[in-house]
Amino acid sequence: MPRNAKQNRLYSQEFRLRNQEFGRLRDVALLKGFYLDWSIYDFKSEQFENLMPEWKKHYENPFISVLGYGVFALVLAGVFNYN
Repeated sequence: MPRNAKQNRLYSQEFRLRNQEFGRLRDVALLKGFYLDWSIYDFKSEQFENLMPEWKKHYENPFISVLGYGVFALVLAGVFNYN
């Protein structure tokens, strides 16, 4: 890693704060991260757009939430019942 690189210092604080937003148990259970709310600039349309619009729409489906929480519950049950 180059010694004079400032990228790590510039983004570390922002990444930490964004990760705190998605650090709740419900987000961890569904493997959600802050990239779902990350925006990038589209030079063609000259506006900011979501980085992962299809994934965001995918997580809005109630069936996906129920399925994700169900798998998470099974994993927790397996961890705590393991002998």
